[in-house]
Amino acid sequence: MEDKKDKNLSVVLNQKYLGADAGKSAGQINAGTEATVHEDRMTRFNGQQGHGFAAEQANHLIDVLHGKDASIQGDDNAKNGADRIVDGQLIQTKYCQTARASVDAGFSNGKYRYIKDGNVMQLEVPSDQYDKALEIMEERIKEGKVPGVTDPKDAVKLVRKGNVTYAQAKNIAKAGNIDSLTFDAVHGAVICASAFGITTVITYAKAMWNGEDTTTAMDKSLCAGLETGGLAFITSVASAQLMRTGLNKALLEPSI
Repeated sequence: MEDKKDKNLSVVLNQKYLGADAGKSAGQINAGTEATVHEDRMTRFNGQQGHGFAAEQANHLIDVLHGKDASIQGDDNAKNGADRIVDGQLIQTKYCQTARASVDAGFSNGKYRYIKDGNVMQLEVPSDQYDKALEIMEERIKEGKVPGVTDPKDAVKLVRKGNVTYAQAKNIAKAGNIDSLTFDAVHGAVICASAFGITTVITYAKAMWNGEDTTTAMDKSLCAGLETGGLAFITSVASAQLMRTGLNKALLEPSI
């Protein structure tokens, strides 16, 4: 009875979910979903504060690659809400022209404004402004402008050194330069790996259920994974660069 159930399960999965090119389709759908979320966020790159959004994305990507538990939080546009969370730490990213401007952006009416449930969020600044930003935050603490914080030495706990500089953030928000291409290539590689993994596993399962030997199933799954992953990588980089040019908006506008 158990053998019959197992056989029926494999037949159902094979016919309903693992038909021709099902592995490629699943990998492409997953890659497409991730790319769509990324592109939605990238539409902000073209705004006046586009480099700030670019900084959030770049810092997030680098933290993820370093194995940190990181997530983007700013999509909900909550007032004084965190832009990112890394290993449980709430972060507000501020990338302005100078260290003083970046730190000042965290204050309102003379008081530090990024506090949630009594916990002070970290202020993430460009890596090249970090040292100066620390000094300025120490001054603010001495002046009593950071609620709940009285020791100037705690500035090091409040100011977070970003993974990219101010200039790099500005470049990432623009098309056709080494910084934006590098960012898109790395992000594309992440999508590629996801698409490759999903396609490979499903294609391998389908081949085994079809009675093929392990070597043949592995060869088929790897080829399918590389094909889908490569396509996902190229599509991701190309579309990401296009998103920055404004040409995509013109192409999407309906003809009159």
